[in-house]
Amino acid sequence: MPAFLDLTGKRYGRLTVIERSRDHIENDRKRVCWKCLCDCGSIHITRGHSLTSGHALSCGCIRIEELVKRAHRRKDNRPETVAERKRIRTEKAYQRVLLDRYGLTHEQFQKMVEDQSNKCAICRDDMQPPYVDHNHSTGTVRKLLCRHCNWLLGQAKENVNILKSAIEYLETENGKFFRSNTGDFTS
Repeated sequence: MPAFLDLTGKRYGRLTVIERSRDHIENDRKRVCWKCLCDCGSIHITRGHSLTSGHALSCGCIRIEELVKRAHRRKDNRPETVAERKRIRTEKAYQRVLLDRYGLTHEQFQKMVEDQSNKCAICRDDMQPPYVDHNHSTGTVRKLLCRHCNWLLGQAKENVNILKSAIEYLETENGKFFRSNTGDFTS
């Protein structure tokens, strides 16, 4: 049997051992227990092995403090708060895209929106949201466009000849329509 180890006066976490307590019988084995004073002021009785192994660090007050901290960190899950957090996350993600992809800070982007009075550089409609138009070859930012005009340039592969052909087509074919039952074009 190992020699008796007196823990009186020793400190383990927040516990200071005051004296040996009545031993505890567990599974027909005697367990040495100690009466300890916790920093919070409460008396706690614990097994000697729990003290020396580091399992007992307080009377339980550390666990309660952690639970209280966790409760304070818990998020507010009201629908309006969740929506606001999502809006902020989306805005921050877009700001990262602006900086990474186009080299624009949030302030530069906002100035572009103001300079264009929140109007698309092509159709002059309101932009909700504004799209950054840039040259895909050089990466140079041009202006801000609405979703439709940005899509139009992308589909035309930023090719001026395709866009001119589209304009010519619209000018010559605009008044005509196809009659499906006769197969004829009429004006």
